[in-house]
Amino acid sequence: MTFFRCKCVLATVLLCMTAGAGAHGTRALLQEATVAESQHRFAEARAALRHLLAERPDHADAWLKLASIATVQGDIDTARDACAQASIYIDPVAALACRGRLALANGDHGPALAALQQVLEHEHYRGRTDTATRWGCAVAAELAVAAGQPALAD
Repeated sequence: MTFFRCKCVLATVLLCMTAGAGAHGTRALLQEATVAESQHRFAEARAALRHLLAERPDHADAWLKLASIATVQGDIDTARDACAQASIYIDPVAALACRGRLALANGDHGPALAALQQVLEHEHYRGRTDTATRWGCAVAAELAVAAGQPALAD
C-alpha cells in the first residue's frame, strides 16, 4: 500500500471515529439535559443544551427541550427563539404546538388555537397519529380549555 493510500485510509478511519464520537457526545448531552430537567436543575439543563446546540444547531429535539425549559422558567423570549429555530427542522404542526405552549404560558390562547385548529383540520393532518400530530392535538385541547371552550377540546 502506498503512503498516500495509507494516509487516506487513516483519514477516513479518523473521520468515522470523530463522527461516532460526535453522535455519542450529542446523545450524552441530551441525556444530561433530560436528567437535569427532571431534577429541576434548569440552569444545568440549559447549559448542556447550549453546548449541544453549539455542536449541532440542527438538533430539533434540543431546541424543543430548550423551549420547554425556558417556558417553565418564564423566559418567553428564549422559548420563542428556540421554537423558531426548531421549526426549521420539524413538522409544521409540531412548530405550531411549540408556539401553542408559549401561548398557554402567555395567556394569548385565541390565535394559537386558531392556527393549530386550522392545520389539524387540513386533510394532510386529519386522521394522522404520528407524534407531532398527537402533540398538536394535545396542545390544541389545552388551548381550547384555557380559552373557555371545553367542548372544542373534546
